[in-house]
Order: sequence, then C-alpha cells, then structure tokens
Amino acid sequence: MHIVTASDENYVIGVLVLIASAHRHNPEARFSVLCSDWSAHSLAKLDALRRRLNVQIDCLDIAADRLAGLPVSRTHLTRATYARLFIPDVLPDADRVIYMDCDILVTGSLFGAWTCDLGDHILGAVRCPSPTPAFAAEINLPLKFYINAGFLVMNLPIWRAEGLAQSCLSTLADPDCPNITRDESAINNIARGRVRFLDAGYNFYALDRVWQSPLSH
Repeated sequence: MHIVTASDENYVIGVLVLIASAHRHNPEARFSVLCSDWSAHSLAKLDALRRRLNVQIDCLDIAADRLAGLPVSRTHLTRATYARLFIPDVLPDADRVIYMDCDILVTGSLFGAWTCDLGDHILGAVRCPSPTPAFAAEINLPLKFYINAGFLVMNLPIWRAEGLAQSCLSTLADPDCPNITRDESAINNIARGRVRFLDAGYNFYALDRVWQSPLSH
C-alpha cells in the first residue's frame, strides 16, 4: 500500500498525524510526502517520525516555481494543494497510490480502498458529503456525482497515458479559469463518468455542522 500526501510548511503537523494514524491501522503502508518549501526543522521532524515508526517515508520536493502560476482563492488553501497533480510525474514507477489530504485522521483499515477494482476508472473517490451546488454547477456536473478530492485512489497508468494531470494544470493556469474549488473542480471535470465510488467512511467529515449519511455509498 502506497499513501501519498502533500503540504507546505503550514500543514507539517497534519502530515505527521496522518502518517502516524495511517501506519497504526495499516502497518504495511509506505508513504511519500510531496514537500513544498519545508524547513530543515520540519524535515527533521518527518525523519524522526520515520525512525520512530520504522516505516518508509520518502520526501519528494515540489519546487515552488512549479506552483507559482497557480491561483489560490480559498483562505484555507495554499498552492501546495496542487501538488497532488504532480503525482503521476514524480512517482513514474507507481501504478496506484492513495492520495490523502494532510488534514485527515485515519481510524481504520484502508485495504478495501487500496484493493478496489478500478478497471478503466481513473480514480476511486467518495461522493462529496455536503456538496455546494455552485461547485458542481460551474462544471455542469450533476451534484450527486461531485467528489471530494481529499481522498483519491489514483489509477496512474491512465493518468500518464492521457496526460490528465497536465490537462488540469493547463486549465488552472489560465487566468480566466472560473473553477471555484480550483484543483478539485478540475479533477471532477476530467473524472466525470470515470470514478469508482467508494464507501463514504473513507472520507468522512468530522464536523458537527456538516450532515452526511453514515457510511453510505
């Protein structure tokens, strides 16, 4: 099992919590962290966690200039959110990874997601628990098909063969790009009709104010 996450200096603690919690329930997993402008101090923390858990953690630098032309319009996001779109490129030998946002706490096994039959689907994902109608409407996607991009099982050979990541990045670099949720909108747009929908338990919102059906498809 190969789990990938990404962050800049703002979410280092989240990365450490994600890895520690994922390892606890999935000790067979190895990890790659797409790091954007991490300090030496933060890299040392990641290395200390690697040694403490005795687990493989690879740190892959995503240079700031690769993200510089990409816009950020939501206050809780930074340009590091786009790093997931570099996964097909920076992990050229991987056929499948589970990408997880660095604000996720893992509470159980991910084996079902890791081994799901993707077939010709480009990714496995969970329907967004509380989709905002405007997000889906801007890309003309029925609301029930809109996915949250924080948990993705990525079918990387297809991503590479069809240049899907570059297609997303080219769209997002356009100054007239209307996508409200940026990379999530772009991923939803290219993935329409090509998503293997996963159990909601793999990407559950831990907020009392957000309603969702428990563990439903």
